[in-house]
Amino acid sequence: MPGKLEQLVIKLLQKDPEKRFHHIGEIRAELCSAKRLLDNGERRPEAKRTLPSIAVLPFTNMSPDPENEYFSDGLAEELINALSKIEGLHMTARTSAFRFRGKDLDIREIGKQLNVSNVLEGSVRKTGNRLRITAQLINVADGYHLWSEKYDRELEDVFAIQDEITLAIVDKLKVKLLGKEKSGLAKHYTDNFEVYDLYLKGRHYLSTFTEAGARKSLHYFQQVIQKDPNYALAYGGVGGAHFMLCMLGKLPPSEAMPRAKSELLKAIELDDSIAEVHAWLGDLYLEYELDWSSAERELKKAIELKPNSPEAHQFYSDYLSTTGNVKEALAEAERARDLDPFSAISHTILIWQLFLSGQFKRVIEHCQKALEAEPSFLIQLHLWWALHRENRLKEALAECKVFLSLYINGEIIAAMDRGNAESGFKGAMLAAAQKMVELSKIQYITPYMIATFFALAEDDDQTLHWLERAYEERDQYFQALHTIGVETDWNRVRGHPRFTVLLKKIGLEK
Repeated sequence: MPGKLEQLVIKLLQKDPEKRFHHIGEIRAELCSAKRLLDNGERRPEAKRTLPSIAVLPFTNMSPDPENEYFSDGLAEELINALSKIEGLHMTARTSAFRFRGKDLDIREIGKQLNVSNVLEGSVRKTGNRLRITAQLINVADGYHLWSEKYDRELEDVFAIQDEITLAIVDKLKVKLLGKEKSGLAKHYTDNFEVYDLYLKGRHYLSTFTEAGARKSLHYFQQVIQKDPNYALAYGGVGGAHFMLCMLGKLPPSEAMPRAKSELLKAIELDDSIAEVHAWLGDLYLEYELDWSSAERELKKAIELKPNSPEAHQFYSDYLSTTGNVKEALAEAERARDLDPFSAISHTILIWQLFLSGQFKRVIEHCQKALEAEPSFLIQLHLWWALHRENRLKEALAECKVFLSLYINGEIIAAMDRGNAESGFKGAMLAAAQKMVELSKIQYITPYMIATFFALAEDDDQTLHWLERAYEERDQYFQALHTIGVETDWNRVRGHPRFTVLLKKIGLEK
């Protein structure tokens, strides 16, 4: 029907009388106008289909023991994982939804910030062998409760409760499920509550994205495997923890990545349908094994299994930029950011794609805004890089010091100050690189980062030497070897025969 007629109906239904028509003559005039359009063959243009959208907030822990928060978080995360598999539903990722924990904000404001039309909130009380769960699905526009339910059950009934909540949401949001999505929603990996509880603890600590959290998660995942050797998710957790320790620079790639790969492959052997495992494996092929075809296969599989996975879109964005598809890479990065708008990782990936496309002013703006919310060594890294590209050297040096204080230690900063006093910015970079070489004998410092500082100091021989070391060690420093074909830090040495040989070894000669 003509859009004009739809507008008329909406105006008739306004709750505020002042926003409705004040005289029947106004309605007649609008109807005559709509009829003329209809008689002239005008129809409403085909509207772009808008997906229903939802954010699952962290469930409030009402248990006597505050340590049980991992369990209430786990329940919310299980619902997020189930709903994320539905292609016809826009789902906010865990990181962003959980940002509102404990904040006294109106549901409408939360919905606005997350850009969703519906919010699920609830509470969990776990006492002895009993479980009380409440859940409410709320329409953001008017605060209306679309659905609510209370469950008083035994602990072992948690799996059935999860299914009931998920299917209720699907029903109320009028989402049509495909056959493969129906089977995926009802899938559980164990009926043993003790095993499930240990797994939730492991996932809770892994989500902290810290060295201590990753190591603690390994303790719980390994307990799960001891009790249930066929628990595929636990192997994925072990693989993910080793990958994370490597990304954080806390384990050398030669130690972390082969172990991560074997655990991820074991998880796939047990269950080929876990999107996160395929995403981690795809990124491992990309960054460590430099195997482009396997990386593409695994990342596309992850997106197929879970269209709303921000990690899958992040890693696929990285793959696309590596292979020279910068425009498509930026689109994937924006998709990941929309799915997880408050995640430092999502913003970092988007910032990196803007950086590769030479939009340094936008990089600086994004970094400064993100850092207002929370410190992040990855975003700090891109900020000082972009300031350097804009030739704002004094600011770049100051932000570089902040990055180093977050990532390594103050010894390098002291060396930089001495180098800067002697010969300016290049002197500071050279002093930092030399100090890193010294420290690398007693602690792990990534060769790629050392090469970066030598490049900024314009020491070509040392730049090439440390890049070659990075290749030998399959360095996992953020945006490492697989990006050297498109990264501008290496422009000074790009024509050198040693760099050409390195590109061929990596498979990026084209």
